[in-house]
Amino acid sequence: DITAGYFYEQFGSGLILRSWEDRQLGINTAVRGVRVKFNPFPYLSLTGLTGQQRNAFEVSEGVLTGLDANFDVGQVADLGALTKQRFILFAFLSNGFGWHHRFNNRR
Repeated sequence: DITAGYFYEQFGSGLILRSWEDRQLGINTAVRGVRVKFNPFPYLSLTGLTGQQRNAFEVSEGVLTGLDANFDVGQVADLGALTKQRFILFAFLSNGFGWHHRFNNRR
């Protein structure tokens, strides 16, 4: 899946990257750029993006570049009850570099 133009994205729970819109408050932090989503296996999903984030009616000068990788450990090991355990790994670059990994239990 390839998206070009304005789009919204969230990596994990949104601590590293979250773009969203609230029309009542006049907030829109959409990203203008390119996003590529790829699922090579049922247990692995990758999302990469690059672009500039909206700031009011303009776009910021900084360039966002990020990679989000979701690996479903339970599905690979066929652990039954643990199929909701996911290992989420994302890298995010925006005039600096941040790296985050954690276990996420989605119900």
